Amino acid sequence: MLRRCSPRQQLRLQEVLRQCQPRTWCSKQFTAASVVLAAEQGHLALDDDVHKYIPELPDYGRPVTLRQMLHQTSGFRDLFDLISLSGRNPAEIESPADILKLIMRQKRLNNVPGEEWIATPITFSLLR
Repeated sequence: MLRRCSPRQQLRLQEVLRQCQPRTWCSKQFTAASVVLAAEQGHLALDDDVHKYIPELPDYGRPVTLRQMLHQTSGFRDLFDLISLSGRNPAEIESPADILKLIMRQKRLNNVPGEEWIATPITFSLLR
């Protein structure tokens, strides 16, 4: 069941997202280019499981690859869904570190990795 936000909470969440999202929107291309460059130089492989680099993430039953994250087909849930599912007050989400904590609590993916495209800044937050 998704929890509704009060108007005050919505304003606070919009303020937080204004601080975080422009950086994410502008940095997606640079993040993707950096990951691809690192792959070309042999530092990583695009088909590596993200757990190789972030072992703290829960086991989702299937590997989530860096390539899927770049293509936004990783299955990670949208930020608003994670906030609602966590039962937290959106006004409590104040920083990118808070967003990372939400990601770490995600026990299941939204869909099978590689099968559905969902645009979410969460994947690029993890790749950075």
